[in-house]
Amino acid sequence: MHALIAAHWNAFGAEPLVLLEHHKDQSISTGSQMRSFWAVLKDIHPEIAGLAGIALDPWHLHAATREEFPPGSLGEVPLDALQAFHIHNDLRPPSVADGVPWPQVFEVIGDVKTPPRIKPVVYQKSRVPGAIAFCEEMLAAPRAVYAGGPPA
Repeated sequence: MHALIAAHWNAFGAEPLVLLEHHKDQSISTGSQMRSFWAVLKDIHPEIAGLAGIALDPWHLHAATREEFPPGSLGEVPLDALQAFHIHNDLRPPSVADGVPWPQVFEVIGDVKTPPRIKPVVYQKSRVPGAIAFCEEMLAAPRAVYAGGPPA
């Protein structure tokens, strides 16, 4: 990441945002691995922590850690590392019925301090509007629903 940031600065005179995107079949695939990565990055290169981060792919995180996804693995991803979210159901538009606990994912998105980048990862052009509509609905939903409703 440090080398990419330096090369981009030298080529264009601007600092890029460099993000780690995890996948279920890679060496960084779980929340604890993302937490460890972020801790090491901040320890080794604290000067680039603001120019780096994680693009969280909830579908891949869920596929890698099904039984411990919420609150376990999802809760282990450091909020200050989250810069972007890739929203999909195996490259199809997501649905609240597809097995990924989307309300918890969008609760995390709501907890991120900086405006997150949300990318519906759908490769069929005809399905893109449905993926965008899903994200808009989830972002507009009241957060009290995510937390299990108001206290009694």
